[in-house]
Amino acid sequence: MNHLEFINQIKDFPDYSKLWLYQANRLLTGTEQELVALKLDQFTQNWAAHGKALNAKSAILFNSLLVFAVDGSSENASGCSIDSSVRFVKGVGEDLAIDFMDRTIVLAVDKDKWEIKKIKDIKAGEIIADYSISTLREFKTNLLQEFSSSAYANLVASTSFSLKL
Repeated sequence: MNHLEFINQIKDFPDYSKLWLYQANRLLTGTEQELVALKLDQFTQNWAAHGKALNAKSAILFNSLLVFAVDGSSENASGCSIDSSVRFVKGVGEDLAIDFMDRTIVLAVDKDKWEIKKIKDIKAGEIIADYSISTLREFKTNLLQEFSSSAYANLVASTSFSLKL
């Protein structure tokens, strides 16, 4: 699925709805995508905050990116419900030997093909998926952008940036 198809699935969610994105450290196989999609559906159907069901959707984008969206006009996700989603993502990763928590990688378009790359290997002008976004409005407008315009470029350029790359 691409991000435009996901936007269509959540078209009734307000722009201030919250999103969480988790990039896999490799592309998922077709079988893995089917398994993860089933688990995502089960999780989001049962996802709750303070005992109240969340109106949530999830998807696998670009064969490697997990995205969760919670409708901001209904019950909001809380600390405990967000923690449960992180535990869920980590569990899926452990089951499939996939790391969804590596923040040193991004999804980039290279010669019309999506590739997972280390941030330090991205070149100016490359289009990347920016995971620093947190709302549906940002997702619609800023998910895909040139690396030089992204939050990552600012981090790499910063002298205080000390993440191991």
